[in-house]
Amino acid sequence: QKIENFLQSEDVKLKINSIIIIGFSMLANSKYVERYSHEFVKFLKDKSEDVRNNVHYFLQELIKINPNLLNPDLEIILESLLTEKKTDNIISLLNFLDSCADLDFDHLFYFRDISKSLISSFEDKKSSKIFIRLIELLKKFFPLLNEIGLENLESKGVITLIENLFLMKKHNFSLIRKKLDVDLKEYLKNFAKSNLKEKKVYFYIKTKENVTYIYELEKDKLKTFFKQDKKISDKKIYNTFSQVIDDDSELKLFIKTLNNLKIIDGYYSDIGFFYPYIYIKSKLIEDLQVNGSIELTSYNFLPQNFIDRIMKGISKSMKITFLKRKDQETYLSLKKIQDQLNSEAAKGSVIDLKSYRQILLDEDFIRLVKNMPREYLSKFRTFHILDTFA
Repeated sequence: QKIENFLQSEDVKLKINSIIIIGFSMLANSKYVERYSHEFVKFLKDKSEDVRNNVHYFLQELIKINPNLLNPDLEIILESLLTEKKTDNIISLLNFLDSCADLDFDHLFYFRDISKSLISSFEDKKSSKIFIRLIELLKKFFPLLNEIGLENLESKGVITLIENLFLMKKHNFSLIRKKLDVDLKEYLKNFAKSNLKEKKVYFYIKTKENVTYIYELEKDKLKTFFKQDKKISDKKIYNTFSQVIDDDSELKLFIKTLNNLKIIDGYYSDIGFFYPYIYIKSKLIEDLQVNGSIELTSYNFLPQNFIDRIMKGISKSMKITFLKRKDQETYLSLKKIQDQLNSEAAKGSVIDLKSYRQILLDEDFIRLVKNMPREYLSKFRTFHILDTFA
């Protein structure tokens, strides 16, 4: 107990002697490990290099006995990688990480960022063993990198690959529930507490076999993928999310859940194509710019409520008023019609709206009339038209 108090001493020599005594006590008797190992991990961030050196020695010896010992302290280990300058201690910290079988989503996110920083900081030959060790860990925790010869790439190339990694995790809650005896609502609270809740999305699905899966996905890359300016096939989606999706039925449930939760926005067809909102919107705007109208017959494979929502979005963002034909298959730009009528007005004293009355829905024809300058129309024609629909 007396020696334990000296661990917090401002006297570096006294602190180091206390670390040595307690360190050898842990190696000799496992009953001290649970009591002091976490306290030792905190010293990985100590300002004294001598303190850190001694702590590294004992922790290295302890994980030989219990490889999982440091799993609860991964956050401190990762933070230490950002501040440690001594090469041997950096290697030691990387060894601590290697003792973990896997990293959770948050730790993977931080490790990715820290790896970029380490690669940028230690490029010289003297520190090359850091690079080599780091590459080994990157391949371990990001299996997709095993397909690439990272060792042969320049540091900038490795950093680019790391930045482009799409982080995703899948948890079989049905197994977790049996092991921990916890309900889904309670378990999901752990994800809500994450410091990365602005950087990721999480959700769950329940399969036909009554298996519950929870997913964690990197938010920005997820949204970017589903905002492509083209339709996206099941095959491409599966190839991108193969780390967390096992079969076609899971894939369909995965996409539909993302869409229903409004995490992504688009239409997922029965034949296996996802049509992003932004893609269909750009196609409709292109039609409008080329033709001055939008023919919905080219989009009859899409549900009407999806099209209507996009049209409202276009109308709002581009400040365009649309008029609909009676066949309900064509949207016309009010401004385009106004321009055409302006041209007619320049040629004659009266404008005849009979043709528009025949093709437009009643309410949209009235909207057209109300948006025309009165001087373009004879009083008789104007009042006659409005009276017809009174």
